Amino acid sequence: MPRTPMTLKEFRKAFARIKQAGYVRSTRSGPTGVGHTFETLLGLEENNIAPPDLGEVEIKARRVNSTSLVTLLTL
Repeated sequence: MPRTPMTLKEFRKAFARIKQAGYVRSTRSGPTGVGHTFETLLGLEENNIAPPDLGEVEIKARRVNSTSLVTLLTL
């Protein structure tokens, strides 16, 4: 069963809570660690399905000072 995307209001509330918490250690190493940690803190389950996280938007995250590109589209 597809999950319901998070609303902007829900995201803002969750983001403010996460931001106030300060530094959070990544839940896993490697290139997916930051995104996995952020989605976990938002209360989202890890998945590889098409529906976006926030309305029509897929949430993306990366490490500070990372030189890797963020893939927005995959063919």
